Amino acid sequence: MAIIHINDPLLRNAIDGTPHNLPHLPEIPYQECWNHGKCGIGHIYLTFITRIVFNLHRLPTFGERCFDSLHWRRNNGLVEKFFDSIAYEDIYRSVDELNKLYKHTQSEIFNGNVEGTQNFIHGDMIELWRGLRDEYGASYVIAKEKASSDSEIIPVDTDTIDSYGCGTCYSGCAIIKRYVPIKHVLLCNKTVFGLKENEWLILNPDERGILGAYAGDIHATMNDYDWVRLNVHINKHRRYYENKFREEKRLDLFDNRPPLQIEDSRLVKMARFISTFFK
Repeated sequence: MAIIHINDPLLRNAIDGTPHNLPHLPEIPYQECWNHGKCGIGHIYLTFITRIVFNLHRLPTFGERCFDSLHWRRNNGLVEKFFDSIAYEDIYRSVDELNKLYKHTQSEIFNGNVEGTQNFIHGDMIELWRGLRDEYGASYVIAKEKASSDSEIIPVDTDTIDSYGCGTCYSGCAIIKRYVPIKHVLLCNKTVFGLKENEWLILNPDERGILGAYAGDIHATMNDYDWVRLNVHINKHRRYYENKFREEKRLDLFDNRPPLQIEDSRLVKMARFISTFFK
């Protein structure tokens, strides 16, 4: 099993907070890096680079948390200064590095070199678990309660990149089991230094950022949560969450129709055209 280092200083800074020491750019502080928590500048930059590498796009109104100003307005001055100062060379270097790390991770998995995954790989899929915290996790506890059967599909909101675990995962008030296509594994701590223990970064290429999970694969836990607070939150906001899931199901996201085709969308064509300048 070969675990390699992240050579690009900016990408490494975004993921684990190691200072990049680039004189023209402000440092991404540790509390803003990917490893410290979601929705910081490190998450924004890693998502930005990932979208370029894989040519990923989101439809209007289907955004993600790290691009929501509510999450980074406390540091909006640093965010603006960072992206005002970044050079094309920085972007090119990060894109090239992330592409190399992804290919290395894929090679290690497909060659059976990743320790501890033998019982979780099923053909071209891998069984992974995602822990959901706080009210975000509570909403899926409610959805599981309201499901008519374990085979009912629950829509799950995701970002372009999310953290999973293999065999175990980070604690939360809800845990979701998913069979993920191996080609959607971006990085994991057993192929790349700098990630947390048993962390797997998973891509979601869906233009709406919504995946389906069987109700039977959603599990409530007693970890990392005050269940008195959870019950208060469920009773206070139950109607909101029930309407939320009912509205998402109304979109027929998981029926047998062909996937939504947006090849002729002017917005997507423009975004893809612009992205070619960063490759």
